Amino acid sequence: MFQTLQNKGPFMKKFMLYHFPALLCVLGIIVASSLPGTFIKKYISMVGSDKLVHAIVYAIFAALIFNSLLHIFQKMTCYHVALMTLGLVLVFSFLDELYQRRIPGRTSDVYDIIFDLLGAAVSVVLLSLVVSKYFRNY
Repeated sequence: MFQTLQNKGPFMKKFMLYHFPALLCVLGIIVASSLPGTFIKKYISMVGSDKLVHAIVYAIFAALIFNSLLHIFQKMTCYHVALMTLGLVLVFSFLDELYQRRIPGRTSDVYDIIFDLLGAAVSVVLLSLVVSKYFRNY
């Protein structure tokens, strides 16, 4: 009744391996952004800084998006895929901050977008160096 990933076609294997994790991350960020401010503040205080949380979450998000885009645009250079990734992360971060304005107890902050982009940039630069050195010829 339930097929394993091995019995599915190559499209589904690639989708589950390269693109589905990025979509799950998008869903996770949206769910976390939907939580009321009082709930979030309790857990952020354990970490110490919400800016650190933003940087870490968006570094992971950018890594997943970068990996997904690498497998969609296989003929592009890592540099172009990195720019596309950072552009998508910036747009998503901006839209996420606009969405948070509508959630009770939440506010939007330009510094959150800056730290989202910083986390993403660190992740994408490191991944670009690794991919261009070990996996691609450009």
